[in-house]
Amino acid sequence: PFTLMDEIGIDVGFKVAEVLTDAFKERMPLGNSYKFLIENNFYGKKNGIGFYIHSGKKKTINNKIVQQFPHKRSAIKQDEIIERTIFLMINEAAYCLHEKIIEQPRYLDMSLILGIGFPPFRGGLLKYADKIKPVYIVERLKHYEELYGSRFKPAKLLKELADKNGYFYEISSLENKKI
Repeated sequence: PFTLMDEIGIDVGFKVAEVLTDAFKERMPLGNSYKFLIENNFYGKKNGIGFYIHSGKKKTINNKIVQQFPHKRSAIKQDEIIERTIFLMINEAAYCLHEKIIEQPRYLDMSLILGIGFPPFRGGLLKYADKIKPVYIVERLKHYEELYGSRFKPAKLLKELADKNGYFYEISSLENKKI
């Protein structure tokens, strides 16, 4: 993610984050780290300094950022990192289906496979969600909501699926019926 942000431009990421925060408020809050990065002109590869210091094809870690945001490697377990990122994506996908932004789970899965490179062997984000079960996802999102706040609040559709022990791919077979 840090390499990607440096390539895109941290300033561009900041503008996108502002738009998302304005649109989705507590679901996508603006991270505190952006202020530090922008104030210090850490824009990434375009100006030679971001998460990395760029010198030609060589890059080294920007220690000013590491010093500003120290962390403990063992503080967060790998499983939690995966759940917190993927389950938020699944939650947003549930909002997209509920709000009719996209009609079918399979359309969303295909767009994520082709658009952002979600691992095709998983069958797509929602196929993956069905495999690990919406009821489990809701349980974990509620846990993270207690720990980290409302951005982890499960979407209505996801809660409804969990309550009925249902699956995303059952939605496409319900044809105009409300869950």
